Amino acid sequence: MVSLAGSLCHRDNAKEENTLGLEQMTGTHIITSFGEQDVYYGVEFVTPPKLEIIEGFDNPERFSIIDQRNDGFTFVIGGAFTSGRPLVWQVTGRLKSANK
Repeated sequence: MVSLAGSLCHRDNAKEENTLGLEQMTGTHIITSFGEQDVYYGVEFVTPPKLEIIEGFDNPERFSIIDQRNDGFTFVIGGAFTSGRPLVWQVTGRLKSANK
């Protein structure tokens, strides 16, 4: 797996908590190589949040999410892609309290 530096993946923003206690966050990961890559949210959710890939893969036949965790996800990319292209993701879930 490729270990990612903080500068390659960051949260773009965090939206306010909704009436169900869920938080929605959007982030960007810069695609620089083939293979498996880990993305970390920078926070931890109670359970793996709902994950949506908004944009960033040129060849969906060779892109797949292979693991989703409370603190991030792992994807694999192969085939044709543009190095330096951003992968934009969005997650929705309940954040884990620091006191629990």
